[in-house]
Amino acid sequence: MDIKFYVCFRMKRRLYFKDFFFIPGKVRSFIMCCLCGKRRVVYCKERLSRQQITDIEEVQDSLFYTCGSTLFPTGHRYHETIVVKYGLECTAEMETTYYAGI
Repeated sequence: MDIKFYVCFRMKRRLYFKDFFFIPGKVRSFIMCCLCGKRRVVYCKERLSRQQITDIEEVQDSLFYTCGSTLFPTGHRYHETIVVKYGLECTAEMETTYYAGI
């Protein structure tokens, strides 16, 4: 097997997996940016438990989230399972999945 093909195939799978998170069916909640006040969509593969909702509310109450950052810091138990789109800026428009999912 050609190594370049294998690497390319693996990268496509990884990109597909990440894109799979950001669909209307995976929208679970929203969080507001503490700088611009825009709502940013929270994605998760499964329904949020009461504990997960509480953790998201704690991030919101602590004024921790800003556009473009991760929802939870690296090493947090939900860092990879409950996500927001990273790389967004405060000047970016609201995500269309916000209107479709909530």
